[in-house]
Amino acid sequence: MVPLTEDLTREDGNFAFGYCKSCDWTGRARRSRDKARDDARQHRSECDGKGKIMLAAIDQR
Repeated sequence: MVPLTEDLTREDGNFAFGYCKSCDWTGRARRSRDKARDDARQHRSECDGKGKIMLAAIDQR
């Protein structure tokens, strides 16, 4: 996967999809990056996380 502008979309092969770091939401796979960005912008306005970045750590001792 390749991150794209604004961290709103990701790519997987020939498809782009909206992505939310706050709640791990993934939108529908689309061939149009613009449509994937629109999906992500719509989700962002409805997301309870409101764009907060979630961090995780794994202790592998």
